[in-house]
Amino acid sequence: MVIHAVVDGDTADVSLTGDLVANTATQLKEQLALLAQQGVVRIVLNLRNVNFMDSSGLNAFIEAHKQFLARGGRIILLAPTGAVSRVFKITGADRKFRIAATREQCLALLQEGKSPG
Repeated sequence: MVIHAVVDGDTADVSLTGDLVANTATQLKEQLALLAQQGVVRIVLNLRNVNFMDSSGLNAFIEAHKQFLARGGRIILLAPTGAVSRVFKITGADRKFRIAATREQCLALLQEGKSPG
C-alpha cells in the first residue's frame, strides 16, 4: 500500500493506493498517529484507489475514527470503491463514518463539523 499525505494546517488529505490488509493496516495506523502528533484533527481519506479491504483495514478506520473524535476531530472517507463500500455496508460501519463521493462534499462536511459517533 502506498500512503500519501498532504498536510495543510490542522487538515490532512491522505490518499491510499493498494490493498488494505493486516500489514498495510498497521502502516495506515502509524501514519494517522503521526499526523495526530503533528496537530492534524481533520482528515480526508481518499479511498478511490483501494482495491480490497479486509477486517484489519476496517478496524484501522474504526480505531482512528474513535481517536480523532475523542480529540474533537473528524475523518471523512472519500470515494470508496465498490469492494470497500461493501465492507462498510455489510458491517454497518457506513453508519459510523461520513462518506463523500467528491472532494467538494468532503470539504463541505469538514466545514459543517458533523461527524456521527
